[in-house]
Amino acid sequence: MTKVPRAAFLRTTWELSTLVALGDFGLDMRQFERDNQGKASNDDMANQHEDVQSFISRRLHSLLFLEEFVFSRNEFSPPSGSELELADAVVMLGNVLLIYQIKERSADEVGDENAERRWFHSKVLGKATKQVRDTLRYLQMYDEICVPNERGRIFNLAARQFTDVIRVVVHMPSRILPEDCRSIRHYTSKSAGLIHIVEAQDYLEISRTLRVPQEVVRYFKYREMVLTRFSTACGALPEPAIAGHFIGGDFDVPPSLESASHLFRLVQDDDEWDLTPLMRGLHNHLPVPGMGDDYYDILIEFAKLPRSMWRKIKERIRFCVQAVQKGEFDRPYRVTDPSTDCGFVFVAVDPETSARPDWPEIRLQGLQNFAMAHKYDQRLSKCVGFMIAKDGEHFDILWCLVSHPWVEDPEMQERLDRSFPFRPVRRSVEHSYRFVDG
Repeated sequence: MTKVPRAAFLRTTWELSTLVALGDFGLDMRQFERDNQGKASNDDMANQHEDVQSFISRRLHSLLFLEEFVFSRNEFSPPSGSELELADAVVMLGNVLLIYQIKERSADEVGDENAERRWFHSKVLGKATKQVRDTLRYLQMYDEICVPNERGRIFNLAARQFTDVIRVVVHMPSRILPEDCRSIRHYTSKSAGLIHIVEAQDYLEISRTLRVPQEVVRYFKYREMVLTRFSTACGALPEPAIAGHFIGGDFDVPPSLESASHLFRLVQDDDEWDLTPLMRGLHNHLPVPGMGDDYYDILIEFAKLPRSMWRKIKERIRFCVQAVQKGEFDRPYRVTDPSTDCGFVFVAVDPETSARPDWPEIRLQGLQNFAMAHKYDQRLSKCVGFMIAKDGEHFDILWCLVSHPWVEDPEMQERLDRSFPFRPVRRSVEHSYRFVDG
């Protein structure tokens, strides 16, 4: 059989109640909403002890994108030169970079409408967009831009090759900002391209509604398309109309005021799809020595998926948990996301197998074999393996990532033909969002 790189493994241990109560996977965002009900309006948000920049760049983004991918400490020192600053918040999701600059109008400085208009043009369209442009310039200019993420791990952002860079200015104006300013949805720069202009309250609601990192990326790409393609028809539409059209509208026609109705019909069935507590738990349940400690490559494969794929994955994890609880043998479950060329295989281990004396040794090879088999069968470049077994009052979970180009392997094909371990797969197109009328 063709030699391939050894798989990366990660082992985590979970309390029984944590994984049994899969319906509780959505508690993180619910808790966030309870904690921040006072931030439901711009005035209330301004009255918090925490400023809007810190609230968004650290707390909101850590929940929405996970701490592993969030950068809010923006000072860096190039090899030769004085200290410089990136934008207020940066999010790195694999080969996608989101750059945020955040502006807040101080309540002590609010004047009349003309004063607020000057503030908007000077601080939002002027200074904030310049900081975004400067950040893009730094990324291209310097070989090293080393900054820590919210877990304290240092990354060199300049060393990354990003296929997509999303540029956003979030602002929290005063109540009396004139409508001609409030209706501005983007700024076009000759050097940076389209920069999104979003009010802080709208961004908070977008985050509450979408809740999945990849959905936020998709939304801003869609938003850029809408503001470019349908600039006359929807340039001044309120954000809820654009967001509503994104989750439930026809992309071939422009959004309208009626598009906002999709938001009211949206079913937030996060019990069925929310994986963020499980993903965050990869850090909280770090592996034992010798099992590997770099989980970022596994985590990013989940972060790149749409909500529809999270739903499929959570369903399969639930099936595995139920099988392990009952002590039953169950054939592995699997799913594939063509857009990322990554497969996922989920293996529930029966008590008889996990009780074997050689189980600690054979489980690594076993999970790798399942991941490689699914990867080969579906002609993928990557596969994440998930194996779960009962260990007293805990679930013992082994994670695996196999990543290398697909190549023809007659020996692997012969093994699959002789003893195929999986259920059959079927192709389907799943919508990310569900609505009350189906």
